[in-house]
Amino acid sequence: MQLHSKGQLRCSDVIAYHLDPNNPDRLLYSPKESGERELALARCTRFNNQHLVSLAQQFGVSDSAMAIRLKELELVRWP
Repeated sequence: MQLHSKGQLRCSDVIAYHLDPNNPDRLLYSPKESGERELALARCTRFNNQHLVSLAQQFGVSDSAMAIRLKELELVRWP
């Protein structure tokens, strides 16, 4: 993962694959307003063959609440 100069996570096709290996195109081509990308990031418990605690679990909130906050703060930058 790569952080953009504004503190945003800059995502790519590789990131989309790690977030949804079965269907990365779903994330790459979903409308920006859909929140699908942020939700996938909020739920992520495995990345690059490493197990991790999801962002939602780390902050003690639901997946949806974490995704909304990621979107509100514009912390995810997609192509």
